[in-house]
Amino acid sequence: MSDKSSLGVGQLILTDNGQRFEAGGGNMYSGGNYIVLVGSAGSVSDGGSIQLWFYDTPELWALNMPLGSSWKAEFIPRSDPGRTWTANAGAISAVVSQRDALAIVSFKFTARYPGVPFTHEIEGFWHCKGFNALTKDSVFKE
Repeated sequence: MSDKSSLGVGQLILTDNGQRFEAGGGNMYSGGNYIVLVGSAGSVSDGGSIQLWFYDTPELWALNMPLGSSWKAEFIPRSDPGRTWTANAGAISAVVSQRDALAIVSFKFTARYPGVPFTHEIEGFWHCKGFNALTKDSVFKE
């Protein structure tokens, strides 16, 4: 992702198999034809990091959109940082704007790693703090 540019700073709350992790930090990046939200929550050995990828759109408004070619998700558990678990089922509800560095996303997905017999059930909420700084005029600009 060396071609990405930072759009904003955010916050992540997530659960991994029912265990809740709050107040994790995150960032929003643009890579041209994609937007990626990166965040982590938990302690040194618990919790993990997520990456939510949105493709081919500078703006996204979605309600219960299933996992597909428009978005993908990855989970990297802190207990096993060498493995990236890829979402193979899930849905999101999201408002994501590259122009305004705005992201409000709730997500739920099942992440798998090849050859491992169990999954991670990930659910959470990610928001970009840039939302707090929006003015009325920036929301309504043409």
